[in-house]
Amino acid sequence: MDSKDHAATPPRSEDSWIVFSSRRTEYACAEIGFVRPDGTGLHFPRLDIEGQVSWHAGPAFADGDRIILHSVENSETWKHRSRSNLWIFRISSGELTALPLKHRPADFMPPALLLPGDERMVVNPVIQGNQCVVTMNLDGSDPVHVTKPEDGFAYGIALSPDCSMLAFHIAGPPNYFACVGDIDGANRRVVARDSDVLFFAPMWSRNGDWLVCEGCFSGKDPEHFVADLYLVRPDGRELHPVTSGQSHWFAAAYGDEKSRSGGSNVSRWSPTEDVVSYTRLAPGSRTAWKHIEQPQEDDHFNRAYAPEEARGGTQLCALNPFERACRPLTEVREGVWDMRAAWSSDGALIAFCRAHVGQPPGLWVMSADGGQARLLTVGKEGLGADHPAWIHAR
Repeated sequence: MDSKDHAATPPRSEDSWIVFSSRRTEYACAEIGFVRPDGTGLHFPRLDIEGQVSWHAGPAFADGDRIILHSVENSETWKHRSRSNLWIFRISSGELTALPLKHRPADFMPPALLLPGDERMVVNPVIQGNQCVVTMNLDGSDPVHVTKPEDGFAYGIALSPDCSMLAFHIAGPPNYFACVGDIDGANRRVVARDSDVLFFAPMWSRNGDWLVCEGCFSGKDPEHFVADLYLVRPDGRELHPVTSGQSHWFAAAYGDEKSRSGGSNVSRWSPTEDVVSYTRLAPGSRTAWKHIEQPQEDDHFNRAYAPEEARGGTQLCALNPFERACRPLTEVREGVWDMRAAWSSDGALIAFCRAHVGQPPGLWVMSADGGQARLLTVGKEGLGADHPAWIHAR
């Protein structure tokens, strides 16, 4: 192993916020929630802006108090016809300010990252039907296309620790493949591609010498229910799986018919150890949601509720991908589905989501060794808390 930590001492996790998505009553609509890791400060900002039906958290500024929010005017974002808007939200005051964009390459343009200095951002606009990777100033000026529409549908963007490169995947023939390129769009190369494997969400190790990504045998698994974890060098060398048996829960689906939701569940590196999060499935596990291969209407969920067929569950693990040593963090329990592990910047705590069969997920936090797990919230009106991310001054 050769991944080492050269970062400055991070802030304490107890000084951080956890931002999360809270499901609204309407399908595919959400609002934003904030909570401290000790459970204090829970609040759901009142963002009553006319025409904005759903709100989502974007990247946070270095001051630990401001965050870019993304709102949409039509919740059916998977149809790529929804207009979105970008805002700066100040947690301490609740102040919401629209980003005055001089240039926007597309109507739908979710934010992905802030670059060092907080003067430029990486956005993911859908142009001519394909999602692109674009960097620009906060007012939309000086855009640089890292990918273009003809390159395919690119998303799942991660910034290298030295802030010089971006990793992402492209949904294109023969299958999803992982790429790395400079932030100015130069030197782009494919690092993981196989016609039989869907490679997804490459994430940088803490020193930038490895990437971890999901690899799903999509031909045998059209639901993308499971995957293995793969390692690869940023130049594409040494691509290899570090789990076996397609044992990582990949396409998460949970809730009942009133609270149904889901989304890709990806692996992340610890900021202080050479381990990655691994959502290990119990053998034979199935959720309460059966995949519909040919739905009458595509709602980007495409599942039928069958709680009587649910079985098994998942546990969160810290996996050393170099030694293939797995440290369980949560227990395997029938009907309990743990997912979305996210380390605090000091590596002391892990935020995660836990869903019981037929119920929306709750937001939990635990120590990095799996101890002292505690529920923070089940979201506004109990409809679920999902997609946690840490906010801290840096």
